[in-house]
Amino acid sequence: MRHVRRALLAAVALVTLGGAWWSGVLPCAVVVAQPACQLIVAGGPVLDTATLVTVRASGTQVGIEDAPLVREPAGRLLVTTIEVWEPDGIGPWWDALRDPDRDLIARARLVPDGGDLDDVAEAGRLRMAESQDLAVALALSELGLIASPDVPAWAWPVDVTFATDEVGGPSAGLMLALAVIARLGPTDPTSRPDGAASARAPLSVAGTGALEPDGRVVGVGGLSHKLRGVVEDARGGPLPDAFLLPMDDLPVARRAIVGRDLLLVPVTDLGEALQALDTLARGGTPEGAVLLAADGGAGR
Repeated sequence: MRHVRRALLAAVALVTLGGAWWSGVLPCAVVVAQPACQLIVAGGPVLDTATLVTVRASGTQVGIEDAPLVREPAGRLLVTTIEVWEPDGIGPWWDALRDPDRDLIARARLVPDGGDLDDVAEAGRLRMAESQDLAVALALSELGLIASPDVPAWAWPVDVTFATDEVGGPSAGLMLALAVIARLGPTDPTSRPDGAASARAPLSVAGTGALEPDGRVVGVGGLSHKLRGVVEDARGGPLPDAFLLPMDDLPVARRAIVGRDLLLVPVTDLGEALQALDTLARGGTPEGAVLLAADGGAGR
């Protein structure tokens, strides 16, 4: 009889504990692996900067004869993103746990105490706005159109607008800066020069990387998801010629599992990214590039 009573008490305790886990009553500091304490992370849309970036000569700052020439790039410069959302109950949480293309991360890593994902999104939009201003300033400085990135926006010779309302954070900075340069530079870095490579289609390059005020490209999060997102976005069609990423993130990227071969090109600064585009356009392989083999990790 005593054994039966103990078994019943154990069963009641297990049901009670399970209900507490299900409802998120258990503290996240005690049990992180529960729907209320984790977020789902996956690759987000791959966005063409052709639809994100608009550059116009600023008539208030320059005369018509001095206005920089603006072109539309021949190739594609693609911004990669990730998506984060809350599991709506045990079913989606369990599905994410078993899905190799999704990760579960501790909610506390992203969401401040007392906050929610809306707060995270708003903070991301603010960081994106700062990243946009820095990307334009660095691009114009790289082209010699302003003396330094410290020149205020009202003194820029161009007006640049971004359609990035649904994108947050600073990780698009590198690709946005390249998009501005592609529109204003003396040559289009996405077009093939005359020669053997000229018969090929213009460059298509995806990437990610935050920018520092000195032009350095620094690490970002979600590399494996962004890489898989690029492969998924292609849906069996042509993949981008390369994927630009911060040098600091190369070790993480090399461990990513993707369904198709993808060339990784790590860069340390904006100037190096431009050199990589030039090498790719000429049909070469940038120094330090690594082939991420389908389902097998990276090797040289």
